[in-house]
Amino acid sequence: MAFQLPGAYAWFEGVEFRVSRGADGRLTIATEDAAWLRAEFVDVYGTGVLQRVVLPDELERPYRLHYSGRWDGVEVSVGVGSREVVRVAVGDGATAERLGFPQVDQYSWEIEATLDDPRLEVTAHREPWDPSVVTTEQRER
Repeated sequence: MAFQLPGAYAWFEGVEFRVSRGADGRLTIATEDAAWLRAEFVDVYGTGVLQRVVLPDELERPYRLHYSGRWDGVEVSVGVGSREVVRVAVGDGATAERLGFPQVDQYSWEIEATLDDPRLEVTAHREPWDPSVVTTEQRER
C-alpha cells in the first residue's frame, strides 16, 4: 500500500488530482506531466510543475482523504512520514509507555513505522467534499 497524502482530491478530465486552495481562495490542481499543457496548465514557477486554477464545477467526485490507525489494537494518530513510512503517535503517557513510544514533545509520543508493519492497521477515510464552500478561516486570509 502506498500512502497517498491526506487532503482534498477530485477528478478533472478523467484524471484524479490533489486539490489545493490558495490564500486567495482559488482552487488549484497540479501535475508534472507536460501533456497537460493542452488543458491550460502553466509552469508558474519554472520548476516543471504545471498548475491550473479550476472552478468548483469543473471538478468531479471531490473528496477529502484522511487516515486513522490502530497499533497493536490501540487507537493511534497516523501522520505522513513518506509514501512508505508513517508517523504513529499517541497523546497520553500511559498509552505511550504501554506501547513503547518515545516522547517527542510535551504532549506527544511517536514512532515511525512502515505501512507493512503487522502491528499497524491504517484505514483511509474518503469523505465527500464540496469545493464551492469556503470556510471563514479561508475567507479571512
